[in-house]
Amino acid sequence: MTEDRYKQAAGAWTGIGFQLALAVVKGVFGLAAQSKALLADALYTGAHAVGAIAAMNEGRTASSREASPISKSGLSPVATILLAVLFMVGSVEIAVTAVKSILQGVEHPPRMTALIIIVSSIIVQELWAQYQRRVASQTGGSQISPATLGRRGDLLASLAACIGISGSWAASYAGLPALYMLDPLAGIIIAASVMGRSYRLLLSGAQRTQPRTLHQEDAQDLLETVQRIKGVISIDDLQAKEEGHYVRVDVKISVNPRITIYEGHEIAKTVKQVLMKRFIHVTDVMVQVFPYDPGYPYKHGNVEHDDMPTLLH
Repeated sequence: MTEDRYKQAAGAWTGIGFQLALAVVKGVFGLAAQSKALLADALYTGAHAVGAIAAMNEGRTASSREASPISKSGLSPVATILLAVLFMVGSVEIAVTAVKSILQGVEHPPRMTALIIIVSSIIVQELWAQYQRRVASQTGGSQISPATLGRRGDLLASLAACIGISGSWAASYAGLPALYMLDPLAGIIIAASVMGRSYRLLLSGAQRTQPRTLHQEDAQDLLETVQRIKGVISIDDLQAKEEGHYVRVDVKISVNPRITIYEGHEIAKTVKQVLMKRFIHVTDVMVQVFPYDPGYPYKHGNVEHDDMPTLLH
């Protein structure tokens, strides 16, 4: 199972790396070819890759964090928000520039390089998707990689850019300069899609900045670990709150009421050290120590104080 997880993680990061490289190529040639559509498509591809990285954080539990080889991968909530804002600003800039270009009148279509790059990118994306599906079928993978989420939207954005660029070139051969606006018009449409994707990414990052209490089944490993620590008689309460990549634990424990304050402090110290060493995603542990009350929760029990475990005996 561990080997399969590493293969899935490697496949996910390879796909994300491919998307980022494709976005850079589109952006560089979009600037060189003066194509608004290709620039907007580059931004869309980049937003897709960032969204895939952020998706690695979704639905992760305390137990799955420990077992997953990509437990600390993905973007922090702050980084996600910042990148989402940058993508929104970039898409607005492209849209505004495209609108100005249309209002002022487009004098020429984008360079032929833009058409070559967009057609090549569509072919490469489809070949890459076929390769990923073939690898997944060979390895028996059943889950969709985060890098493949939204691939249809990415392909549609590239097709829109291709239509805009090729339409502008067709207009130049047909002697219809008024249709040169197809390229910036496609850029506006794609930029609007980037705004929507960036907004969803922004909401995702904002939601992950809010502490989220783990479900009981997710915190079960924490409970069992604390219960096995010598000196802990019972756990009165345990709250594990997820904050971005990490987890903060608040735990209340009961100890032998006849031990010294020093012993109680040492037990609390041991609880904190064990949890932070055992669970690498736990970054802080707050331990409150209370004297054990034999009337609660074992109201009908007869527990002798001398039989209670302590840290030293």
